Amino acid sequence: MDERIVDGTFRFRLLGETPNGVLLKYLKSQSTVFSHELILTAARAFWLSEAYLYFGVKQDSDLKKKVQHMIFALEDRAAYLRMMFGIEPRPIFRCGDSSSDVCSLPELEEEEVEQEVQTVWDSIPQIETGGL
Repeated sequence: MDERIVDGTFRFRLLGETPNGVLLKYLKSQSTVFSHELILTAARAFWLSEAYLYFGVKQDSDLKKKVQHMIFALEDRAAYLRMMFGIEPRPIFRCGDSSSDVCSLPELEEEEVEQEVQTVWDSIPQIETGGL
């Protein structure tokens, strides 16, 4: 991988009352160094492994350690959000006692399935056209 300094600039123009607009206003309200670190921390947690794989770094112990840090950051943030909003953790998979047992999704009522689908749908970023 190239070891030289990498310059980067991100420019966004968003509608202010959308979730992305509110987020951008929040980031702009913070100090520049802090807002840059917030952005990079989030990007690392989600995309660092893909970046390394893209540049040819495969499964080695250093990458595995980085991925473990990514998972920790995501789990830590999820725990913080659950605590802040009083949301109980919900198991996603139920597995048997043996490592060879197949994991299955928990049984859900039809209303719960619809709510889960809506939650996933709502989490998909919408493309903002700026009024086009």
